[in-house]
Order: sequence, then C-alpha cells, then structure tokens
Amino acid sequence: FFLLSSFFFLLSSFFFLLSCGVKVKHEKDKESKTYTINFVLTESDSKKKHQIIVEENQKFSQEQLEKLQKEFIASKKGHTFNGWFENENHQGDKITINNFTVTEDKTFYGIWKINQYTVNFVLNGGNIDGENTLASQTVNYNTKITKPKDPASANLSFFGWYQGDNFFDVETVTITENIILYARYDVVVVTFDKTTGSVTGLKNEYKTTDDL
Repeated sequence: FFLLSSFFFLLSSFFFLLSCGVKVKHEKDKESKTYTINFVLTESDSKKKHQIIVEENQKFSQEQLEKLQKEFIASKKGHTFNGWFENENHQGDKITINNFTVTEDKTFYGIWKINQYTVNFVLNGGNIDGENTLASQTVNYNTKITKPKDPASANLSFFGWYQGDNFFDVETVTITENIILYARYDVVVVTFDKTTGSVTGLKNEYKTTDDL
C-alpha cells in the first residue's frame, strides 16, 4: 500500500509539474508575441518600404521612430511629408505614429506633398490696365509663374522684373521660394528732328517713378 501511494504521489507530482511547465511556456509565448509593421512611402513614381517589428500592445520605441525619420523619411527638397495613412490612397485620418499601439500586423502608407510658393509683384508707380497693383501668384515648387502683362508708367518704358538687384526672367526661371519681384523702368528720351519732323526715342538706364 505504501509503495502504491508513493507511486500515485510521484505520478501526480509529475503531471502537476508538467502542467506548470506548459503554462509557463504558454505565458512566455504570449508575452513575446510580435507583429510586423510595414511602412510604404510613395515618392514620385516609385515606392520605398521600411519594416519594424513590435511586441503586442506596445508602442514604437524612440529609437525605432528616430530611425524611421532619419533613414526612411529624411527630407525631400521642395516637399513636405504629409503623414501616414491606413490606406494606399492616402485618404481619411492620418495616423499618429508616435502614440500608436500595435495589436496586429499592419501597413501604413505615407506620401510627400509638394510645397507651394508665392510670388508678389511691386509695380513701383506703374500700372497694368489702369490698376496700380498686380495680384500675387502661387505656384508649385520648381515651376514657372504665368508671365504678367508689362506695366506702364508715364514717360517711362518698362525695363523688366527684378529680384533685388538681379534681373528675373519670368518666362524661364522656376520658383523655389517665396519672392518679391519689382518692376523697373527706363527713362525715354525723345528727340525731335525739325528738318524731317521725325521723333525718335532712346532708353537710358532703369529708374522708378520715385527717381523722377
């Protein structure tokens, strides 16, 4: 009887320890469950991909976020990063990555937004079609503005648009920042020939109406 009791005691102890081991293993597996988060960034006609592995119910670490920013997003000239979305069409609410809790495998889609810049015009006393102001133009990065009409001013001939002291060719130069363009004019010197009755005009160096 003693031997039989000992046998059953040992057997029950074995199954108890075995069940504890299974439970510990199960808890360990549960605690170490991870998910894969894919980041897809649309850039022109191509797509870049980045992947982060995160434990269940955890947020992205600071190190992971910094690496995502530095190595993946970085910067793109003339563009601003427009955020992460849960759909490939970049529609709906943006995802706050810094505070996102991971509960499943996911893919986030990011996109760049092209910057826009404004060009303001100063007519310097001239006018266009009787208006002494000219509406500003807002264009996308690295594109050209629409050439405005040449302004007119009494006794002056339009000399061109200038950015500071530099001539700005509005027909060829592309815009990469907010700028102000100033109209400059030439003084017209009129010569009358008494013999022939002809009138000729000569241009001197540029002036604004304030110079006269």
